[in-house]
Amino acid sequence: MAIPVVTGLGMALCARDPVCSRNMRNVGRDIWNAGAAAAQACGDAADKFRDWYFNEGEEGDAPPVPGAEKEPGKTRGPSEIWTKPGGVEEANRDFDGLKPSGVKDIGNGGRTGVLPDGRRIVVRPNSTDGRPTVEIQDGRSRTKVRYN
Repeated sequence: MAIPVVTGLGMALCARDPVCSRNMRNVGRDIWNAGAAAAQACGDAADKFRDWYFNEGEEGDAPPVPGAEKEPGKTRGPSEIWTKPGGVEEANRDFDGLKPSGVKDIGNGGRTGVLPDGRRIVVRPNSTDGRPTVEIQDGRSRTKVRYN
């Protein structure tokens, strides 16, 4: 069995043999298809990174739930606090509106689930400051919406 050599001389010699030439075209096609698939995967990752980089910064943050506004001030940890009018009912509506899967009751009226992008979401009727809260957890990062 001959192994095609990918050099100028090897390609020239292979071009004279129809079987070798066909095999080289097939190898070339397979390499092209694999490269296209890798480029697509990298392109998707690059698009996600670009969207994250330009849309998740300090300015122009999209609220985690419609109608929420960023609460001014710093937090003690890696949390971002938003506020929204409403109470427990509004918090539960927003939780359900984000369509989490695997929803479980956690007691005291709270529920937890997983968002389509893999982040964990929790809704609870009160937080450390007493307000109903929807919390989105991404690693150590916490995005909390407090309902007034």
